[in-house]
Amino acid sequence: MKTKHVVALAACALGACALSAGEDLARHVDPFIGTKGTAHCYPNATTPFGLVQPGPASGTGEWAYTGGYQFEDPKFYGFHQTAISGTGCCDLGDLLVQPFTGPAVRADHYQFAKSAEKASPGFYAVTYPETAIKTEVTAAPHVAFYRFTFAKGGPAHVLLDLQWGVVGRNGLTAHVLASEIDFPDDRTVTGHNENSHWVRRDWYYAIAFDHAVKARVKLAPRDKREKGTRWVLDFDVQPGETILMKVALSSQSVAGAQANLAAEVPG
Repeated sequence: MKTKHVVALAACALGACALSAGEDLARHVDPFIGTKGTAHCYPNATTPFGLVQPGPASGTGEWAYTGGYQFEDPKFYGFHQTAISGTGCCDLGDLLVQPFTGPAVRADHYQFAKSAEKASPGFYAVTYPETAIKTEVTAAPHVAFYRFTFAKGGPAHVLLDLQWGVVGRNGLTAHVLASEIDFPDDRTVTGHNENSHWVRRDWYYAIAFDHAVKARVKLAPRDKREKGTRWVLDFDVQPGETILMKVALSSQSVAGAQANLAAEVPG
């Protein structure tokens, strides 16, 4: 009887191997599972054990948003580069970005339809109907890679928010202890944040664009206690044109972030 069981298990294992070899099993994965209610999951683009988890930010400041996202929310504040899935404890949500058009005051949040939101393993996409901007993002272990398509063209903007984070109630003004930003050239942004919420930590970043930044504006802080800054970067694009943006992170240094960018998403 024991021999029969062993043979049966071996046959099942061989069948599973054959199925895996002949079928893309990842197509069965639904990243939206666990993103409603208090499961605290997200649909972000990820790699196994990666440092970045870029994806949508639909809320913060409440226990329901420990993953930074709720499936039923009709609006996004942008896309952050890190997130914790399934923990029920707030942290991360680093370096929020938001593509938009029009005045900078509109860089807060945008409505969208659920039918315009797509996710698969390692990929996330959504379109804002108000601005006709499509955001697509994928991930390498240390690099988030975005493509923003501006269907209407004209002056285009990308918000960089270094104060944003997935934090508990009343934590959004105090969790950034220090923040630095530099613009080495018209296509690169680098810097460092020290944050403290669940844990105290340092993170460094290097951002690279495929378009030159035509101008940049530093926004006024929303609270005098804020240490992180917000910037609006301006670009010139034609209707249907895309802007590619790579965001590399490191826990060690800006040079480390730059090295991660060069190694994982070169060019």
